[in-house]
Amino acid sequence: MAVMGIDVGGTGSRYVLLDGDGKVVETGELNWRYGEELDALASEIGELKGRTGAERVGVAMRGVWREEEREEMRKRLEVDVVMSDVEGAFYDAFKDEGLVVVAGTGSICYGRKGERVSRFGGFGPLIDDWGSGFWMGRLAVEIALKKESFLRLALFGTEDLNAIRDVLADVQRRPFPEMVREIARYAEVVIKAAEMGEEDASFVVKSALRELLGMCLWVREDLGNVRSIALHGGLFRSPFFRRHFVSLLKRYAFQRIVESTDAARGVGRWMLGR
Repeated sequence: MAVMGIDVGGTGSRYVLLDGDGKVVETGELNWRYGEELDALASEIGELKGRTGAERVGVAMRGVWREEEREEMRKRLEVDVVMSDVEGAFYDAFKDEGLVVVAGTGSICYGRKGERVSRFGGFGPLIDDWGSGFWMGRLAVEIALKKESFLRLALFGTEDLNAIRDVLADVQRRPFPEMVREIARYAEVVIKAAEMGEEDASFVVKSALRELLGMCLWVREDLGNVRSIALHGGLFRSPFFRRHFVSLLKRYAFQRIVESTDAARGVGRWMLGR
């Protein structure tokens, strides 16, 4: 039996096709992007299912936690199961005990210990998303506006405040999901500047790492001393960012650290186990 897992992320979407033994036989990118019409996503999923011969399809996507939301989305997309992207990452790394910290456009920490579930964050950029790409980008912009800093030039290619304000005004006029993604893209620039030792960029990165760690420690304590954790999200694709975060986790006695997870593969593994 072939199953297909799909990860609908904030900056891109991808699929993984697994055979009955859980072996990955095909992967690829979807054309659909977050914020576009769901009918277009349903159509693309249907085409993929027909082409690949997948017998079951599951989708991991941001922000679907309530059962009524999942059921509505499952019907709209005409798939077999819908879960949150962080749950997809969890099932890629663990079976029934562990933590997953997501740091991409947004952020969240999620954990399970048997039937007990705990999470911290995940309410979006207006409420939390601490340590995320958007959080880092927004903090970097704030610093660049408040003081003369290399970040001005790194982020905007100019030190002219009037020109920078014009750029930001253009960003603010965009639809909200697009604006969030644009601000989150600044995080990549910040991480590269921090890697070169730039003081303000290093402050932003260290602040983000501390925010992410704080979420993990809260969930660990809430569940009762879980010591396994998996990393997920675009920020961890940076070896520099990932290395410093792993070092921080080890300092706080996390014993098993899974440095890379695939939410699409995790959905597929979950379906094969049911």
